[in-house]
Amino acid sequence: MQPARRPIVFETRHRCRFREMDVHGHMNMTHYVTYYADHRFEGMRTYVDLGYEQLDALEIAFHIRQFEVEYLKPLVADQEIVIRSFIGDMGRAQCTVEFEMLDALTMTTVSTARMRVACIIKATGRLGGWPAGLMERFYT
Repeated sequence: MQPARRPIVFETRHRCRFREMDVHGHMNMTHYVTYYADHRFEGMRTYVDLGYEQLDALEIAFHIRQFEVEYLKPLVADQEIVIRSFIGDMGRAQCTVEFEMLDALTMTTVSTARMRVACIIKATGRLGGWPAGLMERFYT
């Protein structure tokens, strides 16, 4: 019996910028999605060697179909955060990515998110299956 595959956990650090704050001194909710998306693409480059050039060369594109964010605690300017993510469910042409955003000082969760990603064939713009060997790169 082969051991179960474990998803690779991506981890990145970020610092909240002053320009992202709302009138109450908290990071505006729209910036959370940007941090999560930047984290995921940084992780793909760092952990599975899929930078922009490698992504562009693929016959498929990763298409975000749904993005859900739960805001648990506010973030403030200059606060350092850690974001972790991994592939949750994996299907033939779609997967989910699970996220957790933590305060870097206390390591308490400030936000969670879930993203549903589809495999789109660039030539047709239609949903298709993951190319052989691609998604295996996201597991150990």
